Parts: sequence; structure tokens; C-alpha cells
Amino acid sequence: MPTNASPMTTPNPLQTKREGLTVIRDSSRIKAKLLRLFRSNSPVGMRISGKRSFTNSWVIFMARGGSTYLIERVPEDEVHQQLAPGTVIECTAGIDGGKATWESRISIVREAEEAIPPSPPGSKKTDERPPIAYVMTVPASMSYIQRRDYFRAKPSLKQGAVGEIKRGAEPIDKIDLFDLSLNGVGYFCNVRVSDFKLEAGDKLTNTVTLQNLKATFLSEIVWVEHKKYGVGIRFGCKITKADGANKDALSRIVTKIQLDQLADENERGYRL
Repeated sequence: MPTNASPMTTPNPLQTKREGLTVIRDSSRIKAKLLRLFRSNSPVGMRISGKRSFTNSWVIFMARGGSTYLIERVPEDEVHQQLAPGTVIECTAGIDGGKATWESRISIVREAEEAIPPSPPGSKKTDERPPIAYVMTVPASMSYIQRRDYFRAKPSLKQGAVGEIKRGAEPIDKIDLFDLSLNGVGYFCNVRVSDFKLEAGDKLTNTVTLQNLKATFLSEIVWVEHKKYGVGIRFGCKITKADGANKDALSRIVTKIQLDQLADENERGYRL
């Protein structure tokens, strides 16, 4: 059945400033971002408005200046059966180095071949297309999370930095630390999308350990990005609370990750 939910809540100005959010309402800018998303072939996280679980798909066609765009059929049959015309879909994707979220309504569910003109003779593009696609309305607004302002360190496997998180008293398993800065942290969770338990807005307790250094702090998830084929999720958090000792430990961890990597480059003969 179609889900006729109210639009996603627009962040208030204080929240926008605190989280680094920009709310875009200019139609031409929104269309330009969707066009770049189509050209980049990056995944789009989708869920029916008001539901908790995300699935994954791709923008398969976006005409310059168009009022609609096409999204590939989702892989899960039980989800596809709920995606009828009129269904409101919450979407999230990485665009232009930031995280964008928006709402679109399905206007038509149709054959992809009917919606996309065939490739011209001699074209290198293939005419193979998924049998079903969703024609989506261009959203009236899009929330865009800018990159973190602080330097981000990406620990290597060799360095062995470990991230542990809990939501309340519940530990979250299969977590790898992806990157770290003084105001945010990124993780990768190696589970199927259907098994992922977290979503934007969840509050976490974090512990990051590197050799004899340990920092514990509170954070809030601000974006979630799903990987292709529904396996693996990246998500980013803003640090909301850390005392003086843990801030100092966090700073030392970020610095050590960077210095160790620079030392490795020097040993391999690179020039700074």
C-alpha cells in the first residue's frame, strides 16, 4: 500500500548551523545535484517514508532540467511490492563529496525500456536495462551535509586502530573505523542492509583505541550510506560530548595516525 507520510522535517537554523547542514530549495540546484548523482553511478539509500529499514538502488536516468528522474527497481521483492504510485520515498546519497537527503514521490512504476530511449546505432552504451523502474518527482528541497571542517585521519589496517560503539547498553558488532577527526568519526559496518540496526539521529557511545591511546566520547549519527548489492554500510557521526582528557586522547590518536603514515611514506622513498 502507498505510504502517504508527511514530508521529512526541515532542520531548524540552529540545528543547521550545528550539524553543518545546508537546506537547498532552488530547483535548478537540486536538479543539478541529481544529474551529477546519475553520472557518478553512486548508490542511493531508499526507504518508504516512516519506515526504519533502508534498501539500495541507483539513479538510472536524469534528463537535464527534467521534473522527474528514474530509479532502478529495488532487489527485494517484498519492498518492490510496496512501491506503488503515490508512495513517498526518503532518499540519501553521497553527492559532491557530501551527504544529501531528500524526499521524492513515485509518480509511475513502469518498464525501464519505455522510459529510456534505446541507444543510437553505433553507441558504446548497452541497451540492457532492468525490467522495472520508478519514475520519481524532483524534490522541493534537499538537505546537504558538508564535509567535516577538521582534518580527517584514515587509519590503515597496519596501524590497527579499533573503534567500538554502543547504542545505550547494546554493543554494535562488525564495526570498522573508517576515518576520524576532532569533531566526527566514520565507520563501516559489514552487514546486510536488512540487518543494520542504526539510523540517522541515533546516539552512540564510542571508544577508539590505538596502541596505548584510548578516547571515549558520545556521538550522533548524521548520515548513512549503503553499499551496492545491499551488503555493507558506511555511516558518519558528529562528536557531541567528550571531556578534556578524552579530547586530548582523540587529538593524539588523529596526530599519531597521520605521523605514522607519513613515516611509512618516507621509508618507501616518497618526498614530502
